[in-house]
Amino acid sequence: IQDRPLSEAGGKGLFTKEIEEALLDRRIDIAVHSSKDMPTVLPDGLELSAFLPREDARDAFIGKTAKRITDLPQGARVGSSSLRRQALIRRMRPDLEVVMFRGNVQTRLRKLEEGVADGTILAYAGLKRLGLESVITDLMPLDLFPPAPGQGAIGIE
Repeated sequence: IQDRPLSEAGGKGLFTKEIEEALLDRRIDIAVHSSKDMPTVLPDGLELSAFLPREDARDAFIGKTAKRITDLPQGARVGSSSLRRQALIRRMRPDLEVVMFRGNVQTRLRKLEEGVADGTILAYAGLKRLGLESVITDLMPLDLFPPAPGQGAIGIE
């Protein structure tokens, strides 16, 4: 399903459905989720009962050659599968081309190295938790690039 938008593949619930079914069937006792990936309505019988301290919620820009999104040349390509990020990129830089970028963090970084895009935007918290802060070339300002609800927070279901 990496060749189509997440909204066409089941939305945010796609990431949590199987785990939530295991909770409801009592095959597992708890689930640990990135809160930004949680649907707004949980299945009956489940709740988010605890959260770890929230990490910095900003998005991070990773440029192949440019340090900041503002440094990209006109017509440069920025990879993102997030509708929110796509809209914010287009608002900030309508001259840029937004290309579909699906996959885990390592896959997206590989696509960047392969030249599929000139830059990408990922959650700072996820990069930090993976020990990949060194790939970040800029942090997006909150006033121009607000994060997704729950971004940076880990929830226990």
